[in-house]
Amino acid sequence: MTAVTELALAADLSELTRLADAIEAFCDAHALPPAVSYQISLAADELITNVISYGFPDGATGLPITVRLAAGEGDGASVTVVIVDDGPAFDPFAEAPPPVLEGDIEDRPIGGLGVHLVRSMMDQVDYARIDGRNVVTLRKQIPAGIADD
Repeated sequence: MTAVTELALAADLSELTRLADAIEAFCDAHALPPAVSYQISLAADELITNVISYGFPDGATGLPITVRLAAGEGDGASVTVVIVDDGPAFDPFAEAPPPVLEGDIEDRPIGGLGVHLVRSMMDQVDYARIDGRNVVTLRKQIPAGIADD
């Protein structure tokens, strides 16, 4: 059985609190471990922050950013997050510059780690351009017998 929650967000950073609350409620309702909830929330926050900051510059707005959370889809226990926006075409997994991971932290450029973190926390990341909209799909497998931490 698949359980789904869908949320429409305005292209405004103030919506990140509502996003975090919705993800927390979804994860609590499905008894997901806190570590999994944290990873899903952080990944969604990072990607949506990028959509708002770069896809809708100077306060431009488009259709709402849609976030769909689904538990129980696919093989085994997993959570799928689908983020859809109508900003300019941009594949964060292919087009975002690679992060600088070497050297002293004081000497590294600010930014660039978000997409790297998303890739490292999620088990699967995908991008597609469908009907003029960006569609980012994240999947997090829930290991059997994972203990709440």
